[in-house]
Amino acid sequence: MKSGRIDWIDQLRVIACMAVVLIHVSGESYARFATGPAWEWWLANILNGSARAAVPLFVMISGALTKEADCLPSHFYRKKALRLLPVFLAWSALYIVFDLVALHLSVREIYLLFISKGFVYLHLWYLSMLAFLLAFVPYLARLKFPAPLGGEGRMRLVAICIVVVSLDWLFDFLCRIHEIPFLFWTRTFVEFIPYFLLGLLLAKPSVPSTSGRFGWYLLGALAASWLANFLTCEFLEIAEDSRPLANRSPFVLAVAVAAFLFVREGGLPWKSPPWWGRLADASLGIYLLHPLFLWLFRRVARGSEWDPLSGGWMLASALAAFVISYLCITIVRLLKIGRRLT
Repeated sequence: MKSGRIDWIDQLRVIACMAVVLIHVSGESYARFATGPAWEWWLANILNGSARAAVPLFVMISGALTKEADCLPSHFYRKKALRLLPVFLAWSALYIVFDLVALHLSVREIYLLFISKGFVYLHLWYLSMLAFLLAFVPYLARLKFPAPLGGEGRMRLVAICIVVVSLDWLFDFLCRIHEIPFLFWTRTFVEFIPYFLLGLLLAKPSVPSTSGRFGWYLLGALAASWLANFLTCEFLEIAEDSRPLANRSPFVLAVAVAAFLFVREGGLPWKSPPWWGRLADASLGIYLLHPLFLWLFRRVARGSEWDPLSGGWMLASALAAFVISYLCITIVRLLKIGRRLT
């Protein structure tokens, strides 16, 4: 603890946020396995393979910060879960405007995009997934903080399950009417439940510190992920969101757990300075805002041979998008409503 903060949680938040930006910067170069330069693909493979544990780490952090009071559904939904609603609505509204003005999508196209995928822009799936996951957090937390589940609690859990299944059927039905594929986005949260439970159960540091051992585990997990990506592209010819990159992949799981334990045990060679905490506080806002700047970089480069999301420019673009997003979120967070939405 430092001034009410947890150093390793702040470190993990910033690392996970930077990793998300790297995923979005390196995705296109990774998909050009057979058509682009080999060195560019390997750079994208290392960046993408290393960063794919970003969202699992965010979910593990949520588990690590879950407290015994969260076993009480009424308290949790009132104090925590409902705070996500204005965030979801505000950022969805922002990207709906972006879709209409910048991408020239019609209202119908945005509607079809949402009912089939659950979001109006590529990275907002995280908010949809998190909303469903939060509905079950008070019951998942009981695995660490044993609490009786009385008749009222069981009825509430049954009601939540009915709501989730009903929404799943509803969006599937709407997609069938419009003859578009339904991508089961209402079920996405299920694959993140293990990550939440791992964060919940692995949060307490061990004694003595074993960060060195976890560092080797992390390096091995990363190397295995890079190799698995290469073999999948080479022999299965799957170069975009390949199986080793999926959130339910054992490679992503291994990287996420090793990274979590490594940072938890103080494996990073620095203590968080005060400004690191501000970065951590802005991590959700950076996550939500940075795609706009990546789009802007491509817009500025349109018509030239320069592609900010390829080659050696990937790292520079990721850093620029991260820093600019942080500065913008810092300004937004000067307002009370800005802090609530980021």
